Amino acid sequence: MSIPTEPSGRSGYDNEALAVPPRSSLTSRVLWPLVFVLVGIGAWGVLNYAGGAASAAEAEKGGLADWEASLEKAFEKAKAEDKPILVYFTADWCPPCQMFKKEVLTKAEVDGLIKEQVVPVLVDVDTLQDKEREAEMKLAAKLKVEFIPDMYMFDSEGNRVGRYSFNPSESDLPGKFSKWLKEGVAKAKAGE
Repeated sequence: MSIPTEPSGRSGYDNEALAVPPRSSLTSRVLWPLVFVLVGIGAWGVLNYAGGAASAAEAEKGGLADWEASLEKAFEKAKAEDKPILVYFTADWCPPCQMFKKEVLTKAEVDGLIKEQVVPVLVDVDTLQDKEREAEMKLAAKLKVEFIPDMYMFDSEGNRVGRYSFNPSESDLPGKFSKWLKEGVAKAKAGE
């Protein structure tokens, strides 16, 4: 049995059995893999969009979307409303931060308490190098924020009232945080 090396004029190969498969066409070598890649990218995009829409909907329902982003604006609002300030240092890439948000901050009872009792401020540590974030960067440096999630409460005059340390292994996380929040608000109003 011989292996054809060059196609003959009739059908491309002699009518002998081939020991190696014939060369594949441009369609099977390039087009089909390209189609599979494009379909995969499209599917990823659809799933990513759906996940993003769900996250946005979750944030609007009771997440952190309505928290202040500016420390200066938060202090102005706190003075006007005579409320303490709750400063939350976090990042999107931080798994404990996302767990704290999901398991504690977005729970209805905690979210309602935060909205009623304090002026909440969300400080994304990834934005601290931006020029407009100077106040937040100075506060992080002053407090020596090294680990996130990290949460502090201040009275409306800027005096530190307390710090909350998230421990994911504790039971009843929303209850413990709510208790800390209420005690901090009482301290802030008493001027301690």
